[in-house]
Amino acid sequence: MINNKEVILLDDNDDINFYNEDVMQETGLFDTVTVFDSPVKLLEEITERIEKGSPIAGYFLVDIKMPEMDGFEFIDELEILLEDFDDQPVVYMLTTSNHKRDHEQFEKSYLAKKYLLKPLMVETILNEFKS
Repeated sequence: MINNKEVILLDDNDDINFYNEDVMQETGLFDTVTVFDSPVKLLEEITERIEKGSPIAGYFLVDIKMPEMDGFEFIDELEILLEDFDDQPVVYMLTTSNHKRDHEQFEKSYLAKKYLLKPLMVETILNEFKS
């Protein structure tokens, strides 16, 4: 089950998470903005939610470059966890890069829908999520 009123932010940088959380809350589009700084901890949380039958966030904003596991590896793991779900969350990749390698890997992802450039802006989120 997907909760379209929850967005999860995943970035290893606490300052970016703090800023992005403020931006997402300022939009007023979500009841819950949940922040993680570790892809491994987020995968554990998702596993727990699945086991308990709790809803999964409808949206994920995932940083590409993280030391523990990059955003693409995280999405690969997320796809495996959610492969039996009828509804799937929408995943946005957060980046400051326009590197060709990242674009090629992005194109292979089933869940990743779009790039959002850092820093996030309220107007960008409103335009993206209201459409």
